[in-house]
Amino acid sequence: MGVYFVNEAAFEIADGLFEDRTVHVLAARDDLPGDVSLLVTRSSYRPGESLIDAVARHVERERRSFSGWSELMTRQGQVDGAPLVEVCTRWRGAAGLVYQHQAHIGLERTVLLIVATGPVAEREACDAHVDRALRTFRTREESA
Repeated sequence: MGVYFVNEAAFEIADGLFEDRTVHVLAARDDLPGDVSLLVTRSSYRPGESLIDAVARHVERERRSFSGWSELMTRQGQVDGAPLVEVCTRWRGAAGLVYQHQAHIGLERTVLLIVATGPVAEREACDAHVDRALRTFRTREESA
């Protein structure tokens, strides 16, 4: 089992002009059964916003965007000392019902989102991938 790092390099950008909305997509190999992908993305808090507020905003955007969207589970916790909100959802996609397990992690300046997505039949695999990520999650110092 390898460790996946999401910041491989560094370079300078103009202060205050950009917001980090990095997206990393990890797709299952074609030679493996199932169709599960992992997504890691970052977003910034809005002024005065808490992790709960950021998750509610994200969930509302999805509710409006996906046909047949429903929330299956929400729970709060911590991961490596950081606040955590997990949300599991289901919606209708072009190829059938889609399942998603989201882990919203509240870092100091960033909401880090780890998501496993797949057909509803792959629900257990999605849950296992997010659970593994959370069991092994270790925060690293955020860069300025």
